[in-house]
Amino acid sequence: MRTTRILPAVLVASVLLAGCQRLAIDSKEVPANKVYFTTLKGAKVIGALEETQTATWLFWGLVPEAQPDAAQALNAYLRGNQRIQNLKIRTEQTVLDSVISTLTLGLYTQRSVVYSGEVVQ
Repeated sequence: MRTTRILPAVLVASVLLAGCQRLAIDSKEVPANKVYFTTLKGAKVIGALEETQTATWLFWGLVPEAQPDAAQALNAYLRGNQRIQNLKIRTEQTVLDSVISTLTLGLYTQRSVVYSGEVVQ
């Protein structure tokens, strides 16, 4: 009977503690003249940008393990004089992220980082 009370408490605590992560997206390596958060006048849309990276932490979000690399995600879409417009960066905790965090009792947590926008010329 005692185990039936402790297990739900441990699961709830692990989910609550999994929210201690800090996520910093560093874009120092992305050329400032290539990425825009607005629509460029006269630009021709030639493709879509949709890239997902995973940020991971250990010990309830206290120790960062792997952080997303904005430069890698964005530079992969840039060729020659192409640019990215209407860039949006969002973080989300998917169902899979939550399941993994719960199964590991918060010892390993992850969050998805999604980059989206338009590639223009």
